[in-house]
Amino acid sequence: REAMPNLYLIAEQSPEKPEIVRENDLDAAWHVRFSYAARALLREGTYHDWDWNNGDQWLGVLDAYAQGYTSPAQMVNYLESHDEPRITHEVMTAGMDEEAARHKSALGATLLLTAPGVPMLYHGQEWGEATPKTTDHNPLHWEALDSDASLGLKTHYQTLIGLRRDHPALRAANIAIDHCSAEQKTLVYHRWNDEGDEVVVALNFSPAEQQVEVPFPSSGRWRDIISGDELDADGAAGIVLGPSQGRAFVKL
Repeated sequence: REAMPNLYLIAEQSPEKPEIVRENDLDAAWHVRFSYAARALLREGTYHDWDWNNGDQWLGVLDAYAQGYTSPAQMVNYLESHDEPRITHEVMTAGMDEEAARHKSALGATLLLTAPGVPMLYHGQEWGEATPKTTDHNPLHWEALDSDASLGLKTHYQTLIGLRRDHPALRAANIAIDHCSAEQKTLVYHRWNDEGDEVVVALNFSPAEQQVEVPFPSSGRWRDIISGDELDADGAAGIVLGPSQGRAFVKL
C-alpha cells in the first residue's frame, strides 16, 4: 500500500477465510463458496461439499455478515476461473446437452450479476466457452460468436451488466430473501438502496417449470429486463419460471 495505494488487494485462500481480509487490511477475497454453491445448483447435484438440495447453503453465500465479512464488497463472486472447469463443460459432463448448458450458464449469470458482492467474469464464459480445464495452450474460440446460441448468451450477459450499471440497488449492501424452496429449487430476493432503487430477482434452478409467489416491495408496474414482460403488482404476484430460468424485475 505504501508503494501503490490505489491497488485493490484480494486474498486468494482455500478454504476461504474472511478473517484474513479483516485482519490484514485487504480489500476483498475470492468468494469460492459462491462458486461451489452455484456449481452445485447449475449441475443439479453436488459439488465438493455443496448440495443443491440444501437451501441453507444457497442462502449462506448471499449473506456476507454471517460468513464473517464486514461488507458484501469484500466478496468477489465468480462462476468460472482458471482453477475450475468451465460451467458449460461441467454441466455437459453432468449429462446435459449443449443447449441446456447454455441455459445453465445464463441462469448462473443472472445470479452472479444480481447477488451481493463484486462479480468477476472469466474470459469466454460470456459466450459459453466449453473447453476442458488444462495447463496447456487453450485459446479462446472467438468464432463461436458467429453462432446465434453463443451470441444470445453474450447478449444476456450484456443485458445483466447494463442492469447492474444502471441500478445502484445491485451495488448496495441490502438484500432480503423473499422465498427459498429446496424442493422446487427456486429462490426469490430483492435488492434496494437508500435512494429507493429496487430490483426483484426470481431464479429457478430446476429443469421443470415452477410457479412462485413473488412479493414486490412496492406497488406499480414492473418489467422483467430479461424477457421484457411487464406486470402490475400490488403486493405478491404469482410468477411462472420456466426450466432453468431467471427473471429480474425493475420498477417502471
